[in-house]
Amino acid sequence: MMRAGHIALPIVASAWLSAPAFAGTRGAEPAPTAEVTPVVRHALERALAAPGARLDSAVEERGAARPLDCHVSEAEVAQPIEASGRLAVKISGRAAHGGHCDAWIWVRVRVVAPVAVATRALRAGDSLENAYDTEERELRAGHTPAAIGPSSVVTRAVAAGQILDGAVVGEPTLRPGEVVKVLVVSGALTIEQTGRGAPCARGRSCAVLASGKQVEGELVDGRLVVQSP
Repeated sequence: MMRAGHIALPIVASAWLSAPAFAGTRGAEPAPTAEVTPVVRHALERALAAPGARLDSAVEERGAARPLDCHVSEAEVAQPIEASGRLAVKISGRAAHGGHCDAWIWVRVRVVAPVAVATRALRAGDSLENAYDTEERELRAGHTPAAIGPSSVVTRAVAAGQILDGAVVGEPTLRPGEVVKVLVVSGALTIEQTGRGAPCARGRSCAVLASGKQVEGELVDGRLVVQSP
């Protein structure tokens, strides 16, 4: 049986440089892992992007490209870490024989941070005032924690206990309580009334009329145009 020769380190580094920062291999056997060194962990912690984020765990995938006798003195993370995942880290240091050594390694991280969590079920357009708590949860790729302000609303229905990320939180086009002229259009008939802004789904505007009825429409030239069926 022929045994494959060693791949030169520059080729390995080049291949890893061109690989995506977060990746996975389906169907492959999991690589052996070990806790990262303090130097690597410190570099990972510096790269955390979310406010209050911390590393819950960080393990290195041990592969053939990693110099086993390299005493790591420096580590560099190429991009901010926004969520749990698999990323490449550049390491460098001194080998046992005294020469310089460097390589790229794969590291798997689990990142947790304080995030907003709905305390009850909410409908699209509902205000988030007194409707969420802050809990420490894992940050997953593609789910950016939401920045919630005094007038923030949910843009689609959410369940109690659901993390409120940027995809489900927005700002209404009319501030709650803001006075607005409402044009109710029904065929050739147009009725103008005064209303006050109300929470609404993203991309729409809502107001409550003097009768207490809530209407939804499009804000045009400072007036809310509502198409009546």
